[in-house]
Amino acid sequence: MTRVITIAVLLLIASGPAAAQPPQPGPNSDAKVAALLAAWEKKRNELPVLRYTYTQKQYWPPEFSDSPTGTTSTEDRELTVDWKTGRYRLVKTATGTDATKLELNTQVFDGKTMKATTTLLTKNRQPVPGSDKGYLNEGHLPSLGANEATYYLPYISVGLLVNTGAGGSFSEKLYPPSPEGMLYYSRPERRKGVVCDIYATYPRGAKGAEQYCELAVDPAREQCVHDFSTFVGKSPGLVFKFEYLRQATLLLPSRWTFASYSGGRLVTSLKSDVRVEVLGEVADSTFELTFPDGLAVSVVHVPKTKGMRASTTTTKAVVKDGALVSQLETKKIDGKRYRWMMGLGLAIMCLVTWAALRWRRRTTFKRGVA
Repeated sequence: MTRVITIAVLLLIASGPAAAQPPQPGPNSDAKVAALLAAWEKKRNELPVLRYTYTQKQYWPPEFSDSPTGTTSTEDRELTVDWKTGRYRLVKTATGTDATKLELNTQVFDGKTMKATTTLLTKNRQPVPGSDKGYLNEGHLPSLGANEATYYLPYISVGLLVNTGAGGSFSEKLYPPSPEGMLYYSRPERRKGVVCDIYATYPRGAKGAEQYCELAVDPAREQCVHDFSTFVGKSPGLVFKFEYLRQATLLLPSRWTFASYSGGRLVTSLKSDVRVEVLGEVADSTFELTFPDGLAVSVVHVPKTKGMRASTTTTKAVVKDGALVSQLETKKIDGKRYRWMMGLGLAIMCLVTWAALRWRRRTTFKRGVA
């Protein structure tokens, strides 16, 4: 498995201080962490290509929406992942918070570049003319070009945790450093009838308001992630929970839930029943996306840096004859025509200069005669 997708790193979000202590390290922590990461990597290397299909209904309570009864959005998602290479294809149809608005988004990652297209749809799910947009991420990329927590549910279920940095910004997803120096084993604990091993990340921040995350793993079921939560003190930030069913020899997710909190108050929540198909080998075209001619594309370049954060540059381009052309270069001047125009301009300048000098001489001569 590639280095980019074999890392599990720290996920933190600020939600409001509370006076509490992070979990304390337990016995044999280093050995247990090493065994956990090895088991996760082995499982991902043995997984075939999988397709996750689910409907995601997300709810925002009244205090975090424009409606007195709260707001709900719905997305139909289909995610195909090659876990051995990190390639994926994500297709989603979303209503957003306005049920009359539909948007179709297709996103692919071929192992090097992430491409995406978005198209507005009518109520009858027909494309709205002129609404197509394209996106391309290049450079030093993570294996998932997403920017919200709900994208990571399938990834967390196979032990790929996500780094967001303080404040919950998803600009550092699946980047180094590796987790060996970040995770530690804490204790066994029963959660909803399941005896789990509890792991945590080393805390950061002021005492009593430390930022850390807690991970519950089921050792009796192939080290599956039971739940994963972020904290500031004892106040939760993001909470992910998973249920699994066995399909043949594979233990795969059948349901997952997500909730986000701020200062102890629920910000948003969702629950999805998940259908997972085993695809085995698929054509490379599954993870490819061709931009049509004339499509406006935003090109984002992420430079490779030693630190966790990378400054990005964004340029606008259009697709012409199957290639991306910067909008600044779309109005190209032909070399021969340019030289001809320069020659004509120079000739006109010479003619004007000659006429001016001739007129000046005649004027001077007339003054002398007078």
